[in-house]
Amino acid sequence: MTVRRAGLAALALLAVIFGYNLYSAASGFVTAYDTYDRLEMRLARFNYTNPNAPIDIGFEIANPTGETVQVTTIEVFVDAGVHRVGGGTLTPRQRFEPNYREIFAIDGNIDDTDYVTRLNGQQITWGVSGRVLVQLHAGLDPVWIPFAGSYVSEPGS
Repeated sequence: MTVRRAGLAALALLAVIFGYNLYSAASGFVTAYDTYDRLEMRLARFNYTNPNAPIDIGFEIANPTGETVQVTTIEVFVDAGVHRVGGGTLTPRQRFEPNYREIFAIDGNIDDTDYVTRLNGQQITWGVSGRVLVQLHAGLDPVWIPFAGSYVSEPGS
């Protein structure tokens, strides 16, 4: 009987350790995804002059959480109407402490200058979307967080 009790006690101890490890891991993922869900991203500035000039894009990121995150890469995509015409990338590799916010300047490029040139003189509805690569801590893989839904209408030049 003593061997059985010792075996049951060992199994119970293993179950408790396994449960604690499972709880810790799940709690870490919940914290990470809660943090990622609460990050704020918005288009702060969009200045287009002509198809051959860079687009001045200001992209704001804010961290209202109590966690520090690493912002590794920002990718911005630019559409003229429904046609993707360009974009830009910035690699800040910057730590965002709790309650920190910053506007990043991104030089966007027009890759399809012929299409945008044909829109000359028309009102262009620009669609700006993108994604941000963030990481909560070294134990977790970085995650792409999408940004979508900013539209800017201005006359074509």
